[in-house]
Amino acid sequence: MSRFSFRPQVESLDDRVLPSGNPASPISDVALVAPSSIPQPVTITATKGVGDFTPGAFRASGGITDSGVYQLIDSQAAALPSPVVGTAHFTVSLTGTRGAITMKSQTVFKVVSFDPLVFGEDGHWLIVDGTGDYGKLKGEGEFHKLIDVSLGQITITLTGKVHSPKGPAADAVASAVHAGSLQAQSKSGEATLTLTVDLEAELRTWIAMGAIEDSGAASTVWIQFGAFGSPTKSVLLIRTLFTNADGTGTFTIRRTIISTADGPDLFVREGTWHVVDATGIYAGLRGHGNLTGAESGDTLVVDTLTGVLRLPT
Repeated sequence: MSRFSFRPQVESLDDRVLPSGNPASPISDVALVAPSSIPQPVTITATKGVGDFTPGAFRASGGITDSGVYQLIDSQAAALPSPVVGTAHFTVSLTGTRGAITMKSQTVFKVVSFDPLVFGEDGHWLIVDGTGDYGKLKGEGEFHKLIDVSLGQITITLTGKVHSPKGPAADAVASAVHAGSLQAQSKSGEATLTLTVDLEAELRTWIAMGAIEDSGAASTVWIQFGAFGSPTKSVLLIRTLFTNADGTGTFTIRRTIISTADGPDLFVREGTWHVVDATGIYAGLRGHGNLTGAESGDTLVVDTLTGVLRLPT
């Protein structure tokens, strides 16, 4: 079977946010920040005109309640050899009434429609700096953008969790033990997770070392494919549910993968990953990083995920 025979053409990404066409909300004079090290859900929406560095307006609710100016600081994109699908890395600032937040994002972008011309981006955001009341703010989550060229409008929606550590207690060591395999560990630490997929046997297994030391089975929640305009390269968006061996915890990871042919039956994989959900003993688990891997024909896939995992105290 040809590797691409079972792959559909570029599909619409999940949780698409459609533009409302409404003007940006006015800036309010109230700003609330997540008050503790317990992560709080947050939703941030922004609207702006078409143009990379055109400023826009944002409004945040949940763990942060604030509004102000959305501004792109830096952007890098790759869309070779086709403009239909590509990747983007950029830095943005949110300047509210009591401080500013700087975050980095990694996304996959694609053409949603040619007539009218609409682009979409989906990926991950991470807070890297803050000032004022946001000086210690931490957070990360899902990033969704819709660029409607015909309307001249960009709509951005960020969902995830934020928290503001206060004092030494926020960096305390968290401990958990289950079946002798989950070891005492710090609030954050480096981790390596290896996912092995036997396509013929339809068997997916994983093993993690570092910040967590555990193993178990995995299952695909959803998968979407896109083409770079070349039979040797494709982009994959995959959500995978990881369940530990004794069933006491799960976590879901979203992988963004660029797969490139490196021989008749070998494909090299590279990309990024981040945790989008967790339950049981892993409730509150967050993390992100890079991945490398290889796919051998239609039989075996091995991805190695490296990065940082954070467990709640």
